[in-house]
Amino acid sequence: MKVLWLTVLVAGMFLLTGCGDLLSLEPLATKENAVFDSALPGTWTDNQDTLCVVRAANPVYRIVWINAGDGRDETRLEGRLVRMGEERVLDVSGVDPGAFSVAAHVFLRVRIATGSLELRFLDSEWLQKQVKQSSLAWSPFEDHPVITAPTAQLATFLRQFGLKEEAMDKPILLTRLVPEGSRY
Repeated sequence: MKVLWLTVLVAGMFLLTGCGDLLSLEPLATKENAVFDSALPGTWTDNQDTLCVVRAANPVYRIVWINAGDGRDETRLEGRLVRMGEERVLDVSGVDPGAFSVAAHVFLRVRIATGSLELRFLDSEWLQKQVKQSSLAWSPFEDHPVITAPTAQLATFLRQFGLKEEAMDKPILLTRLVPEGSRY
C-alpha cells in the first residue's frame, strides 16, 4: 500500500511539472528495442523552450529541457528512442529520481528533418480515455491515468492507439541552434 501511495505522489509531482498528462511506471524502451538517431543530439529551440540533447551512451540521450518562461525552469531528463513502425517514440524519464520517488515515463512522438524537430506528447484526453477503457493496468491520479502495466502490454497498447493523430498533443516545433557534438 505504501508503494502505491508513493507512486501516486510522485506521479502527481511529475504531472505538476507539465511534462505530460499520461504517465507510465514502466518504460517503453528496452535494451532490445531502443535505437539511436545521430540527428537528435544538438540544441533545439522554439524561442520559448530550449532542448539540449547529448548522447550519453548508446542508446541513451541526456536531455536538458529549459523553459524560458517565469523563473526559467530547467528539467534534466534521460531518453531512449524506440522505432514503432515508421514512427519514433522518445521514452523520457527524470534523471536520478532519488530514494523517495519513482521514475515515471512519458512518451513523445519524434520527427526530425533537416534543422527541425517536431515533438508531440502522447497524452491527449482521447488517449487517456482509451487507457481507462482498455484492459491495460493503471491507477488514477487527479483524473489522469498512470499506467502500471508491464512494458510488453504498454508497447502493444501504444502500437494500437498511441500513434493515431487523436492520441497526440499539439506539436512542439523546434529548430536546431547548435549542431551535434557541440557543448552546451
